[in-house]
Amino acid sequence: MESLRIESLSTKNWAAFEQLFGKKGACSGCWCMYFRMKSADWKASNADTNYKNMQTLVRNNQTTGLLVFDGEQAIGWCAISPRKEYVKLATARTLQPIDDQEVWSIPCFFIHKDYRGKGISRFLINGAIQWAKENDIHILEAYPTRTDKRQPDTFMYYGVANVFERCGFKIVKEDSPSRPMMRYYLT
Repeated sequence: MESLRIESLSTKNWAAFEQLFGKKGACSGCWCMYFRMKSADWKASNADTNYKNMQTLVRNNQTTGLLVFDGEQAIGWCAISPRKEYVKLATARTLQPIDDQEVWSIPCFFIHKDYRGKGISRFLINGAIQWAKENDIHILEAYPTRTDKRQPDTFMYYGVANVFERCGFKIVKEDSPSRPMMRYYLT
């Protein structure tokens, strides 16, 4: 873990992001656009559209997420943006806001297959907390999966609740037994 570092996604490290996500765009061509789109728009989109949309966000200097690097290789990704930018959260029955506070959300992760199960998501969560402190963000929110069983990697992109708990996140809402809403208060 000593050789790892975190960087915000930007035009400078876009090539590393592309390499991490691969030709398929991480999970089925998502390019981390799933939470940013209404369901109908998501169904009508494809990997190319999602790629271009993410690239536009980055070119416009919008915060989209954090990359973790091992040397020059990006090995993990954590999406992070203001909650209001994630359209899908506004329509998810179990993920409705609990208040009108300005919240930044961590809706998903993508870890290179060779680095899964090695604490990279925890490293990213702690990195997101540090990044939030440096950027005067007061509340981080996440919607991880709660499970005691080993799950296929493709179902774990939300993160795991007990990892968030170990990083200091607290459950603030539990409308679903398998998907708690969790927060980390920085102030």
